[in-house]
Order: sequence, then C-alpha cells, then structure tokens
Amino acid sequence: MFADEKKVNEPLRAGPEALVSPEATSLGGPEDEQPINPASNFPEGGREAWLVVFGAWCALFCTFGLITCIGVFLDYYKKGPLAEYSPSAVSWITSSQVFVQTGGSAVWGRLYDNYGPRWLLLIGTPLYCFGLMVLSLSTEYWQIFPAQSVISALGSGAIFTASLTSTTSWFFQKRASAFGIVNSGSSLGGVVLPIMIPSASDYIRHLKDPRLVFTILGGFLFFWGMFLPLSYIIIQAQDNGIPLSLAPYLLPIINACSFVGRIAPGFLADRFGRFNCMMIITAFAGLMTLALWIPGSTSAGAIIAYAVTFGFGSGGYVSVFPACVAQISRQDEIGTRTGLAQLINAFAALTGSPLGGALISTGPGRGAQLPGAAAVLWDYHGLFCFRVRGGAPYSGRGHACQGVRRYSWELS
Repeated sequence: MFADEKKVNEPLRAGPEALVSPEATSLGGPEDEQPINPASNFPEGGREAWLVVFGAWCALFCTFGLITCIGVFLDYYKKGPLAEYSPSAVSWITSSQVFVQTGGSAVWGRLYDNYGPRWLLLIGTPLYCFGLMVLSLSTEYWQIFPAQSVISALGSGAIFTASLTSTTSWFFQKRASAFGIVNSGSSLGGVVLPIMIPSASDYIRHLKDPRLVFTILGGFLFFWGMFLPLSYIIIQAQDNGIPLSLAPYLLPIINACSFVGRIAPGFLADRFGRFNCMMIITAFAGLMTLALWIPGSTSAGAIIAYAVTFGFGSGGYVSVFPACVAQISRQDEIGTRTGLAQLINAFAALTGSPLGGALISTGPGRGAQLPGAAAVLWDYHGLFCFRVRGGAPYSGRGHACQGVRRYSWELS
C-alpha cells in the first residue's frame, strides 16, 4: 500500500499553488474560482491504484471488521473470564475500543498529512498484533481492558486511517466508488470473523499447553530443514562434480529409503517411546547431514550414503511426529491438535526452501553447502524442543498411552 508513498501523497504535498490557483484567491465571482485538487492530478485507476484499494479492503476486513462483531467478545466475557462483572462494566471494554480506534484518527490523520501512510502502517500493524496477542493471554478485567481497548485499538486506528485516506490520493471522480469497495471489507469481516473467533479461541486454548507448544515447535524446526536436501541435493551434487548420470537418482534413493523409514521407526516408537524415538531420529538426521552431506559433497559415495540415511530419518519423522502429538492429546482432541501442528509445519515448508536457496552462491563452492548447514542448525533446534518438552503423556481413554508411559520419559 505504501510502496509508492510519494505518489500517494503527491496532491497533498504539491504546495498551496497547486491546490488553489491565484485566480481563486481573488474577489472574483464563481467563474474565477478553480477547483481544489484538480481531477487531472488523480490516476482514477490502474494497477497501482486498485492495489491500494485491495490493500485498504484487507486492512478494513481485519480492523473495522473486528469492531462490527464486538458482540462475540461481550458474550465470551460474560460467560467466561468476566462473568462476575455487570453487562455495563463489560461493555466499557468494547465501547472504549470503538472510541479509541475512531477518535484516534484525529491524531493519525495529522500524521498522515505530514508523513504519509508508511509510518502509520509501520507503527499500527505491530501495535495491533501485539495488542491482540496480549488479549489472547488475558484473563482479568485489568488485563483485557488495556489490551483490547487501548493497545490494539490504537494500532487498529492507525491502520484504518492510513488505509482509508490513501485511497483518496488515487481517485477523484471515482472516489465514492472506491470508498464503497474499501468499506465493504469491514462488512465481510463482520460476516467471517464472528464465525472464526470461537474456533480460534479453541485453538488458542490448545496452544496454552506447553507440551504441545514445544512439540509443535520441534516439528516446525525439523520440517524447516527437512525439505532442504529434497530441494537442493541434486543442485549441490551437480555443482560439485557428481556425475550427471547419478544426480537424477538421488531423490528416488531418498524416497525409497523413506518408505522403510516410515514403517520401521513406528514399531520402535511403540516399543521404546514416541518422543524417545523422535529424539533419536532428529539427532540421526542432523548427524548424517553434518557428517556426509556437508563435507562429502564432492564424493559420489558420500552423497549416496547421505541419500539413504536421510531418507530413512525423514521418513521416521513423518510417521512418528503425529504419534507424538496424539500421545499428549485427549482422544476427542487429536484431530484438532494434529491439524494445528500440520498447519504450523506448513509455514516451515513454505519458507524453508526459499531461505535455503538464498544461501546458495551462483557458482560451485561453499555456497552450495550452506543449505546443509542450515538444515543441521534447524534440525538440532528441533531436537532441543523435543528434549525440553515437559509434562506427562495423556493417560485417559484406552491403554495405548498408558502402555508407553515407562519408556516415554527415560531420556527426558
């Protein structure tokens, strides 16, 4: 939205002579008056203009859209953490939120005129997110009120002002139409967010379990590094002189060994403990990357050996990780917790390979080894998370969790 800040504020910064012509300052009649901000200064469309509209639409979806569903918050507070407070006392939270967000525009608008939308978004976005994060951890009135009514409301007001006001710099004749499109984002937010918030609060409840948090974090870090060999082992092999006839077979070797790795570790995990087995898999994959892929990148034998061992280790992770999540979950919550863990892992898969690719140099040499080093680093951070994860496994329905209790914590 603020990629071209100079253009966004060009009509406002052009100076008085561009806004009002000399004739308009005379005492002449209406025929001598000139329009303020001539329509010729506005693009009235184009890719950049409509991207501003789209960005503003998304911003209002997240900010004013949340304001339009404050009833969900009041219902939650009265049934949950603020049940002992009167409806009037609870409603001060949401009414103050609306006041601070909309009333704060007087300050944010002045800052927009002087500095443009960039600083409003750079300040408002983290402030808004921080306020909502603090709100998710709040259980008392004195915690909820500043988080929702002050911190997040100030950030939301900055985003709201920057988004709505930026649109005016791109449209003149179509300004009302653009405003209509932008403001429709808050309406759609009022449709979607009341449905999402109760589900989101359930996910937040699960993330308050430190056992699950450390398990998911360990899985995220392993997943972050797991796709680096799958993405770059062929490129690295070719850069380091491995025969071209061999390089295309490295991925089939990894996946063939992953077939075995997805079966055998599962039986071992049921016998010796899921988390114990996961720690061994994580350490094994990291050691093989450190011992074979990085120093042996110029050796065909080392690369093949690494493809075999990494395929086995990565396959073990894929099989054992869901079992670890299930072990610390109630039977009626396994689906939700496993889905939440896989969602977070998806972000690791999304960013891991691009980050590894950024480390590769344009030619052969040490640059091609950096993804391997990154894989080891993330792998051992994952090992740490699996190691420090505390608590006892859930021992509710069924005998499966109880049967591994004496093994699961020997290494923890």
